[in-house]
Order: sequence, then C-alpha cells, then structure tokens
Amino acid sequence: MKKYFYNDEGYSLLIVLLIISIFTILILSFIRISASTTKQNIIVEDNFKSAALAEMGVEFYTTAIENELEKLSSVAENAYNTYIANVSKIREVTQTDIKNAIDEGIKAAFNSLKSKLESDLIQYQNKIDIGSNYGQFSITPDPSLITFDIVNKIAEIKFVSTGIQNNVEESIESTITINFGTMNRTSSHDELISDPDPNNKYSVCIPSSSKNNHEGYSNISCKFDGERTFTKQTSISYSTIKITGSAKFPNKIGISNSTLYVSGDFSDGNGNDAIIKSNIFVGKNAVFGNLNNSKDVIIVVMGNATIGNIQGSASNVKICVHGTVTGGSSNNSGVKIYDKNNNPEAFEENGACIGNSSGDLIWDVPFFDKNYSYNYVKQN
Repeated sequence: MKKYFYNDEGYSLLIVLLIISIFTILILSFIRISASTTKQNIIVEDNFKSAALAEMGVEFYTTAIENELEKLSSVAENAYNTYIANVSKIREVTQTDIKNAIDEGIKAAFNSLKSKLESDLIQYQNKIDIGSNYGQFSITPDPSLITFDIVNKIAEIKFVSTGIQNNVEESIESTITINFGTMNRTSSHDELISDPDPNNKYSVCIPSSSKNNHEGYSNISCKFDGERTFTKQTSISYSTIKITGSAKFPNKIGISNSTLYVSGDFSDGNGNDAIIKSNIFVGKNAVFGNLNNSKDVIIVVMGNATIGNIQGSASNVKICVHGTVTGGSSNNSGVKIYDKNNNPEAFEENGACIGNSSGDLIWDVPFFDKNYSYNYVKQN
C-alpha cells in the first residue's frame, strides 16, 4: 500500500497573503472614501458660500438701485415744470395738461433710471472681490429685461447675481418692481390724515412696555408690515404707528397725542378707551366700539364704518367716511360724522373732510418693492 504525505505550509502562506490583500483593499478603500468625502465636503461648502455670495450680490444691487431712486423726484419735477411752462406759453393750462405733465415727469424718471442701469450701474457686471478668502460676486443686468408698464406706471427690473467661490458658481435670478405711480401727490384735496411714511422707511414697531395684559407704544414712529392682531390691551401715546395691512384690536385700545394709520381694515371688538388729541386713518372698512369721552379726534375711513356710541363728554370729534356709516349714536353737538353718500359737500373743495392746503404738486421717491422673488439657477 502506498502512503501519501501532505505538507500544508504552502496553504498557510496563501492565507497570510489573502489576509494582507484584504486589509490592503480595505485600507485603500477607506482612504479613497475619506478623500472623496473630504472633496464632497469642500464642494458643498463652496456651493454654500457661492449661494451666500449670490444673495449678497442681490442686496448690493438692489441697494444701488434704491440709491438711484432718491435722485428721481428732481428729474420728474423738472420734466413736469418744463411741460407746463411750454403749454402756458401757448394757452391756459388745463387739467388734461396737468395730467399729461405728470405722465411726462414719471416717464422722465423711469428713463433716467433705465439710463443709469444701462451705463453707470453696468459696471457691476465685473467681478466684485470682497476679499481674497471670501470669494466674489458679479451682477448681470439685462437692459432688455428692464420694462415699464406705462398704464399702471410699474417698472420691472430683472437681473442675475452670481456668487463665485473657488471657481464654483451659483446664480440667482431676481425681479424688482418699482411703482412710479406713487411719485406724485397734490397737497390740494388731500385727506385730513396723510400717510406718515409714504416711502416705507419706518423701522419695525417694538412695544415700549409689554407685561401682563398690556402692550404699550410711547414716543416712537414705527410700522407693522402686513396684518397685525393686538391680543393685549393696547395704549399708544405720543407716537405714530403705521400698519400696512389690517389691524385688529380684540381688547381695548387707548390713544393719546398720536396718529394710527391703518392701510387695510380696522376692527375693535370690545370698544375703545377714550381717544384724546389723535388721528386715525383706515384704508378700507372700520368697526369701532364706543368712543365715549373722546376729545380732539379726527377719524378718516376710506370704506364703510360701523361705529358704537359716542357719549359722555366727547367733544371736537370729526369722523369722515367715504362709504356708508352704521351706528354712530351721539347726543353731543361736539361730534360730527360725515359720509360721502349723505354729505357729499363735506368731501368737495373746502369741505369739512378736505385738508386745507396750498395745492402744490409734490414729487416723492417712487415706492420700491424689496419683497422680490428669486430662484436659484442650476449650473452645469
């Protein structure tokens, strides 16, 4: 019988080599994954920085445009005066001429801005370096995308802001709207209460006191953007408060030596404290509780108004409503309530609800809508 002898030393070497190979592959894979992860992190970080730089470019360019708007009132006024002067050399100026002159002023203002965007401001197409370690941004305003709706007097400006970080780019397409129709106003036939912040420059209101069930505003001029509900009992003294939307006061409100300007609706669910030496403007409809004991008050409502009692020692209270009035019971001769349907003469020239003013045409800075929308543009 034959005998076979086996030697397994070769197999041991093979196993050792296999283990070394596996570990080598694992280590190399780990190094490759780590390098790839680091690279991906760098790319993500650069993308984030580029997007932030693009947003910075949007703010930079909108500020540059806003600064140009400050110069347009004088441009519009000069064009208006020139038109009127030329007409007056030929014949007496009519209301139609005045309207045409206003349109000429607005068109001159827009053309002046457009010219700036196409020339001086075009320099922002060059890359603007904000520091060697912080990247760059550039602005690309397209002159063909600067449009003007002459009927509604609304201009649109479209541009692209591109942020650049380590050759990684992110772009934002932006649209800005400018309302040139807000540029002119006449001081004749003005309402008794005018917009205290026509150029929308007031800062956001912060209560001077807000504790327990009370919210107070004293010695400030400020605004609330959009609708505002005052959940606490509210007092306003020696202040001017503008609310660009509607205002709701479920609890009582006391106003003294102040102006409350509400662009939307006004509602006061539980009735007012006395209003003293103050003005209230409501751009739409209003619901007032009782105004008992109020003194030296002017209220202007551009829509309809529902008014509670005005009793007690109320005096020198004038309420002008452009729609219809419901309620408003008062046995006090010091309270005068006018609505345009029943008292049209009060809203005509020299009427009780018309301000006493000089009749000059006033040119303001056009309203600049900074609530533009922007969309990220995917880079190839």
